[in-house]
Amino acid sequence: MSNKSKLVLSAAVAGLAMGAISAASAEEVKCWGVNSCGAKATAKDKAGCGVNKAQVEAVKKDKELSAKFGKAMEHSCSGKAECAAKGGNLNWTKVSKEECQKLGGFLMDDKGKIEKLKK
Repeated sequence: MSNKSKLVLSAAVAGLAMGAISAASAEEVKCWGVNSCGAKATAKDKAGCGVNKAQVEAVKKDKELSAKFGKAMEHSCSGKAECAAKGGNLNWTKVSKEECQKLGGFLMDDKGKIEKLKK
């Protein structure tokens, strides 16, 4: 293989790798604890639907999170609960993981496993 071919191949591989990294970092996650609702909500903080029992229990067991979300209740949709995190209401919104970190949110799966994001 000629040096020119190697250079072109290397550039192509590097480009594909950068694209994969960008796509992974732009993937949206459920960001908990930064949501809003109603007329004050924007696309990036609009509350999503559903908080299950395992999630409520996990937040209440966490010393730091229970201080803010200790009165959280299970609900099937953000429309059935007060949804502003500033008021201590547990819910989530979909943003990139990086945006969630900037906003001061945390990640949590359906079983209540919490991942705190370092600022």
